[in-house]
Amino acid sequence: MTQENREAAAAVIVESGLAVSNLVDLHGRLRPCFARVQPFEQARKYITGLISDLPPKNGWTIAEHAGDSTPDRTQRLLNHAVWDHDRVAGVVRWYVAEQLRGQELRGAALDESGQEKQGERTAGVKRQYMGCAGRIANGVNTVYCSYATTGGHALVGARIYLPEDQLADAGRRDAAGIPEDVTFRTKPQLAQDILTDMIADDTMPPWVAGDEVYGRSGPFTEVLAGQRDRVCGPARVRLPG
Repeated sequence: MTQENREAAAAVIVESGLAVSNLVDLHGRLRPCFARVQPFEQARKYITGLISDLPPKNGWTIAEHAGDSTPDRTQRLLNHAVWDHDRVAGVVRWYVAEQLRGQELRGAALDESGQEKQGERTAGVKRQYMGCAGRIANGVNTVYCSYATTGGHALVGARIYLPEDQLADAGRRDAAGIPEDVTFRTKPQLAQDILTDMIADDTMPPWVAGDEVYGRSGPFTEVLAGQRDRVCGPARVRLPG
């Protein structure tokens, strides 16, 4: 083994150890978000599978990685268990900001991404333009926000795009499990919701970046302009677009 290979192997070992340590820390902070211990423990196994180097990640491979005989336990966690999704998102967002806050340049990067899916029962699924496929396809689009720095980045927010026609269809709502109080939101409005959460829990970075979909939205840029002095001073804000 060459010196270069030894150094690379050592770096992988250090990174792996750090990932395990961070996961233990983060998972511990999530305990108040779960009503029962069993879903809380299953969440740890699920997250471990997601961040592993499994080549195909699906219900069966994650179950095998977790030591479960079938995907049933993880499916119960995702579909039926009682846990506070919004609170979990806030804990993760705070953890990321805490780890990266010392970086000289920090920003929130907004963009949408799609996932192709079969069928028509999934919330938000329809034939629409999918950036992941580069064409119109059946799938779901989601607005994401990453906390990005020169030293690392991580997702801190996500809002699924629900087409207006689906929300107007009571049958589709019921089949997809969409609560009655969920209303139609454009993609810039979904991005605005994410930033509103970041502002509320004091994880808003000094910069926000997004393409013209967000930069051309007056209400969205007004939210950022309103944070100009509080977040980073008048000379350091750059509105998207």
